[in-house]
Amino acid sequence: MREMIGLILLPLLIFPAMAPAAEPGEGMPGEPVAVFDRTVALVSLRNTPPAQIRENLALLNRNWGIFPSIQFLELPVSGGGEELLFLRGRKEEVEEAVRIAEAMDRLYPPPSDPALLAPVPLVHLGGRSMREKLLSLARASGLGLDPAQFLVFPPGPNGSLFFYGSAAEAGQVQELKTELDRPRHGSPVDLFSGFYREFRNDLAAHFITVATYAASALILLCLHFLLGRLPWLGRKYRSWFTLIWTRLIHDVRGRDFAYEVIKNLAEAAAAAAVEQSSRRPLSGAASPAPPVAPETQKSRAMAIARDLLAFRGFDPDDPELIRITSDLVESAVCRLRRPGRGE
Repeated sequence: MREMIGLILLPLLIFPAMAPAAEPGEGMPGEPVAVFDRTVALVSLRNTPPAQIRENLALLNRNWGIFPSIQFLELPVSGGGEELLFLRGRKEEVEEAVRIAEAMDRLYPPPSDPALLAPVPLVHLGGRSMREKLLSLARASGLGLDPAQFLVFPPGPNGSLFFYGSAAEAGQVQELKTELDRPRHGSPVDLFSGFYREFRNDLAAHFITVATYAASALILLCLHFLLGRLPWLGRKYRSWFTLIWTRLIHDVRGRDFAYEVIKNLAEAAAAAAVEQSSRRPLSGAASPAPPVAPETQKSRAMAIARDLLAFRGFDPDDPELIRITSDLVESAVCRLRRPGRGE
């Protein structure tokens, strides 16, 4: 009897899962069993890399077996933002793992941005002036920049500006520098230092050209000194040099232009003098007016010409100017007194 009971219970002990399948249950036929139900969750990590959280969760699972169905998928994100970790498993296990992962991420300190020493290139302002402006702006806006982060080296008005801090702070300083480094913010000292800096850069870039011009000028001066000291050729050379240099000075001073102005003034004065002498007196006599002597017209024209010369900025008492004006006035008066022109 005992052997028969054992033979009946043996299949039930070996296949326990088959017994409920033969009887109708509460669920619908074909519904998946809860052990095969899986869900996926995403964990955003701010302070910890996904590999570290995965290792911590795996250690908990090995010691306590609280996440037997959890699967991990690391997904790093480039650009220094949040890191992603995907968890797959049973719903209650995934929720517990997400809660523990987020708590672990809050326990770790945020990643520190390594400090670096970056130059701050300037165009218009000097290093000391830019340092003062940046610190003043930081105090006014609450940026939190420390004066120790700005270094001017070598010390002095011509020193370069350097910034020591994180990459984010260095980028912020570069943006502020671009806005402040303009001529409208510069003092006379800054403008002079900017001019000197640009002149120095141009001189360094074109040193060969400047040196060539300087050497050529020095050679010409030495050659001029030697030619002027020769016994016979020196006298000829000095006379030629004086003549050429005098002509150049005359051209520079505008002698030709001045002559044209004086000539026009003399002709205007002569025309005015001849016109005045040809007018009839305001009397009732019908007899014609006696002719005016050329010397009288010339004297009257010279008086008018002197006034015009003074009005145009010339010295009317200059002997050379008076001589030239007198000749031009006499010529103009004689030309105007020809038949049909002045009488």
